[in-house]
Amino acid sequence: MSQPKDMMTLLKEKPVLKIIPDTIDNAIVTEVVDCSDAEIYAKLVDGKLDSYSPAKNIEAYFLSGGGYFYFTTNVIKVQDNALILKFPEKYTSLQRREGERINFYKTLEITADGANFAIDVVNLSSGGIRFLTSENLSQEKAYSIALDVDKNLSVQCNLKIVEVTKFDNAKYCARAQFTDIDNSEVVALSQFCKKTVIEQINK
Repeated sequence: MSQPKDMMTLLKEKPVLKIIPDTIDNAIVTEVVDCSDAEIYAKLVDGKLDSYSPAKNIEAYFLSGGGYFYFTTNVIKVQDNALILKFPEKYTSLQRREGERINFYKTLEITADGANFAIDVVNLSSGGIRFLTSENLSQEKAYSIALDVDKNLSVQCNLKIVEVTKFDNAKYCARAQFTDIDNSEVVALSQFCKKTVIEQINK
């Protein structure tokens, strides 16, 4: 089967390729070094290759030309500090905004100066959250958060509140950025959000 010319052109730009195997916590970051109509050679940038083996199915995402792209394929070989992947038969283009932020609902508590504040998270991205709360939270404080995204992904870091607006008579809507977050968790969050978008598209 002939491979999509557009895909070859995109991968020849040597983008950063974010890869998920069977679980998000084993996600890695690679860089495309070379590709042909049969293979993609992707060098490891961040993460470990312990969970990767020949014939393993993976999902991959990358940013190129201002857009996000997604494909599934399988591992041909694990070689030194790199993966050799089968060139995908097709790919999906994602709107950048769709790829970054998803609807996500969870009630939890954040902490600052020994005090706990209840919040209702309403959306999620790799960079932060938007939530509702009954408190008019200070933008000057650092808040800590422990967020269970799914059974394979938990994030513990700090929050910086960058915007607070009145939502109704009893609630405020706040936008907050993750700070002091491990890079592997940023990658895993990004993958989770994009994977969620793909699942919604395929419903």
